[in-house]
Amino acid sequence: MSEPHSSPEEAPETPDPRDSTTLIDVRSYFVRERNALAVHASFERLYVDYYLHLMDQAVQYPPDLDLMLKDALAAVVLHATTRPWKETHAWTLNIPDPLANLFVTASSLGENVTGRVFTEGVRESDGGLFYAQVKVQNEEPRQSTTEIKGNGIFEAVEAFYQQSEQRRARIFELGDEEYFMISAQPDCDEEWLEALTTDAA
Repeated sequence: MSEPHSSPEEAPETPDPRDSTTLIDVRSYFVRERNALAVHASFERLYVDYYLHLMDQAVQYPPDLDLMLKDALAAVVLHATTRPWKETHAWTLNIPDPLANLFVTASSLGENVTGRVFTEGVRESDGGLFYAQVKVQNEEPRQSTTEIKGNGIFEAVEAFYQQSEQRRARIFELGDEEYFMISAQPDCDEEWLEALTTDAA
């Protein structure tokens, strides 16, 4: 049986999902004298893909929710980078004002991240809630729920670390689409971590 003939016009080449133009470089550093783990990345490529996808789907989020989703995407990538390999993280943030659910997920196995905003059928509550799930390959998922404190996504993630991870973490925006997260490790100098400023980061 002969194979069907195809030309480049008939069968366009599928882009490699690991093409260097779609990857972002996330770097982690152990701060030895302070016993802290620092993670840094520029999300420019991710955000370009994000907006191209929204255009393809004819979707436009309100500016405040758009910014929140971008921050959540950055935060879940930084978080996943600090964690052991073979984990998939899924976060749902129930935001009371504006009423919405933000969903983001990142996997170290597939080296991918995705997210979405939901504004219909969202449960109203007095305060926001942060639902976190982590799935390790071949194991049952673990879940936690914490209250969202403050108005920003990074504040919510920092509260999640404090309540669920039982350790301190700080997230800084260093410039346009460039973010830095530092989290406490055993015997961390927590006074230094608490006093850390964006310039020092």
